[in-house]
Amino acid sequence: MIYLLFEIAATVLDGIFMTWFCAGMMGQERLKLHPRLLIPLIYTALQLVMDHVVMPFSLLPVIVVTLACILYSLTFDKKRIFAALLSTGLFMMVISVAMLVIFIPFNLFISDFEETIYGARTGARIIFLLIAKTTQFATLRFLLIVFKKNTDLSLGYGLLLMLFHTLSMIGLAAVMTLMLDDLFKDHELILGGTAFAFLALDVFLYILIYQISKLQKAKYELRLMREKEAFEKSRITEASVIWEHIRKTRHDLKNHLTVVGGYLEAGDTETCLEYLGKLTKTVDSMGDLIRSGNGVLDYLINSKLSSRKDVRVIVDGSVASFNHIDPVDLSCMVGNVLDNALEAVELLPPEERRIELHFARHNDYSLIVCKNTVKNKVLEGGRLKKSTKKDPDAHGLGHKIVESTAQKYGGWVEYFEESGLFGVQITLS
Repeated sequence: MIYLLFEIAATVLDGIFMTWFCAGMMGQERLKLHPRLLIPLIYTALQLVMDHVVMPFSLLPVIVVTLACILYSLTFDKKRIFAALLSTGLFMMVISVAMLVIFIPFNLFISDFEETIYGARTGARIIFLLIAKTTQFATLRFLLIVFKKNTDLSLGYGLLLMLFHTLSMIGLAAVMTLMLDDLFKDHELILGGTAFAFLALDVFLYILIYQISKLQKAKYELRLMREKEAFEKSRITEASVIWEHIRKTRHDLKNHLTVVGGYLEAGDTETCLEYLGKLTKTVDSMGDLIRSGNGVLDYLINSKLSSRKDVRVIVDGSVASFNHIDPVDLSCMVGNVLDNALEAVELLPPEERRIELHFARHNDYSLIVCKNTVKNKVLEGGRLKKSTKKDPDAHGLGHKIVESTAQKYGGWVEYFEESGLFGVQITLS
């Protein structure tokens, strides 16, 4: 009875693997109760029947699982046909090829391996199923990491997991080989316990690396949050300066007009002009007010540039398409980009300092493009050069904040250089 339960569990795992992997490849992080789950359930039921009526290596189960994968993937988005085909192709490759890769070496070194394993009700058959299913799971998980469908594990951790898994599977394979040896038939219980130990070690290492990765991610997100908090504090400080000047000037405007009127009534034009000159300097010290059409951006850009009359700033484009972006996220992205641009132009003579901000809508995407003049090349092989400053990792947090915020809205960040300008393009869906 226990052998039959293991066979059924192995088939059910195939259905679970398909549900989990295809959903992950289609961008669904968490599975929810939905009518689409009927497809993997029907597939699992058919597979259970075919296990008893279809010969091994028959094409019928392959056709059934292929159709089930495609239909299930398309239930997430009918337009993403390529993604559905990719998910299906990768799943079929892992389920089929992984089994063959495991089977071939055993068949070469163990006589009559196929007759001994397939359909047999032995401990060796159970271990073979454990090797096959855990290898399929590890490979599918690794593919999700490679295609960046898993945000908890990096590629490095994925490779480390595959290495540990391979070592554990070698141990299981050794145990299975001993089980098939007549000399160890009386030690099946001990070998079974050894196999369980290898499997438990594999699971333990997976959980350990997964938790380490989560802790590192949490540490990284904490640094980003602190950087955002520091940015917000500096933004408030900078903005309060310009708006305090505006408030005071508006308050004093009536008095200024009274004085000017008095000089004009007295016919003292020369003194009036002198007074207006001083007043103009006061207004200039507040910076040129830039109106982008978005209150958040106006507030941010003007506060950043209020004390930087030595930088030529060009702002153009439509910002109406950014109304769906959270104001904090919008100011965070534009603010960090502007900070980096202002820092870069500091290295240039005043007459060469220029920053361009462009806002646009292209197809279904909103674009923010910031260009600034630079002294030296910033990119190397299409990527940002490593900072030469102290604590370069902390120095690059601004770019990381922009990238993580863009990803929150299904977007991405690109860097480019052209004619002495460094550019950042933020694309948001």
